[in-house]
Amino acid sequence: MSAVAATQKDTILNQKDAEAKAQHHKARRRNKKKSKKQRQEEEAQRKALQSQQTEDEQVPDDVEIEYVVQPVDMSQLKTMDGLSSLDENTLQQFSDIFKHFQTGKPEDNDEEFPVLDNTAQPSEDKAQDDSDDEEGKDSDQPLSKKKMKKIQRLTVAELKQLVKKPEVVEVSLRIYV
Repeated sequence: MSAVAATQKDTILNQKDAEAKAQHHKARRRNKKKSKKQRQEEEAQRKALQSQQTEDEQVPDDVEIEYVVQPVDMSQLKTMDGLSSLDENTLQQFSDIFKHFQTGKPEDNDEEFPVLDNTAQPSEDKAQDDSDDEEGKDSDQPLSKKKMKKIQRLTVAELKQLVKKPEVVEVSLRIYV
């Protein structure tokens, strides 16, 4: 009997162990679900707070930002290291150079760079050059977009005549070419 009693005892212990494991497993799953739900709620609250903050921080569309540049003061140039020994004429030249690189008012920029329409007439020199090329071709045939753009493009000399600071045109062309 002792062998039968021992096996019965072992089966009872195994059943209890299995039940304990199952309960432990259920408790772990339950805790895992609770913590996941809490994390989701916290994440939702955090997102709601962020969206409220971004709505408060948004700048209205009608705000116009104006950049103000402080003009160069000659007295500041005199006190700079290495420039204190220079004469007034040289300091004036430095001041003029600094003025060229300061940003102007937006209204000035509009005048410097006029808006060109697509119906611009080609310059006389270009018109004569193109007419020589097209003598052998049919004049009924429309020009390609590439050729039209080339015809309408202003020369460097024409651009320099249109703006207040011609040296800026030359520098800009070097950058874009």
